[in-house]
Amino acid sequence: DKVNVFEIEKKLQADPHVKEVNVYKDLTGNLNVSLSQFKPVARIVSGKLEGNYINKEGHIFPTSQKFSKRVILLRLNDKSIDEKSILSSDFGKNLVDMIKYINDSEFFSKIISELEINQNKNIIIHPQFSKQKIIFGYPDNLEEKFEKVNIFYKKIIPAKGWNTYRTVNVKFKNQIVCDKS
Repeated sequence: DKVNVFEIEKKLQADPHVKEVNVYKDLTGNLNVSLSQFKPVARIVSGKLEGNYINKEGHIFPTSQKFSKRVILLRLNDKSIDEKSILSSDFGKNLVDMIKYINDSEFFSKIISELEINQNKNIIIHPQFSKQKIIFGYPDNLEEKFEKVNIFYKKIIPAKGWNTYRTVNVKFKNQIVCDKS
């Protein structure tokens, strides 16, 4: 009877990692806590929002001192994106869709470690295990551009070798432009 469930709920909700919380007593007097946390899909490692995660809805929340999830790293130029633009701009929504696309793909989730967003909102993909940078451009036409990245890894790399190209550009329609190192 002395436990204030509303106060407990309020304190738990104050944690920036908590998405939703419900605290209540059942008929037998047991205290029940139902809590869900934000699930990160990417971690921001530079720019104004450095030290934060993004979830699949585009919500930004801080990293934890107790836990670190292995997710895609985002390098943001200070002028390219801010907290409001991730949720409200077309670019922010497209960026979150791109991250979801990568995470949902068994192949791309294994090879892509980092996305760099420059001041022109062009995305450069940094693979986990090769030296080349993949110039993706604006995060639109995801299926078409990722199919070109797929072609590069499945057909061009086996024929030419891993470190033949310094950059691979897939942002132009119907083209894969490779620049030798």
